[in-house]
Amino acid sequence: MMLKYGLTGAGWATVTLECGDQTVEMTASYLHDSLSQLARAARDLGKTGSESVVFMDEPGEHHLLLRQANDEVAEVEVVWFDDWKSWNEPVGPAQRKLLGVVRVAEFREQVISELRRLLHENGEEGYRKKWIQHDFPVEELRELEAAG
Repeated sequence: MMLKYGLTGAGWATVTLECGDQTVEMTASYLHDSLSQLARAARDLGKTGSESVVFMDEPGEHHLLLRQANDEVAEVEVVWFDDWKSWNEPVGPAQRKLLGVVRVAEFREQVISELRRLLHENGEEGYRKKWIQHDFPVEELRELEAAG
């Protein structure tokens, strides 16, 4: 699995997820705090057994769904909705964009790597300026690193 999270402008990010021979590129808007949710999903997956992350576009949104199969492996699925399901807007059926498996440790490592890179490139203040409504998830990164 490979995860890339790039800030592309004021309030916008592009998230690329590769799993096996499948790739999906997602747009994320500042309307949802996707990076913090991604960090919490990586932190909590082993405790909860399933997690989801919303990448809100305007309009529509991708959902990254993680379902733990056992202590080491999770199913990863990305689905698309034509409207904002997370805001209870009427949406049609989910359209699957990716389905695969990932080692839970590898998922966590990828998220930690991207969090560290984003913090290094932007700093907390620079991230806040670019992401407008949300702070960088410093506490979640510390918790992930400590659990490592």
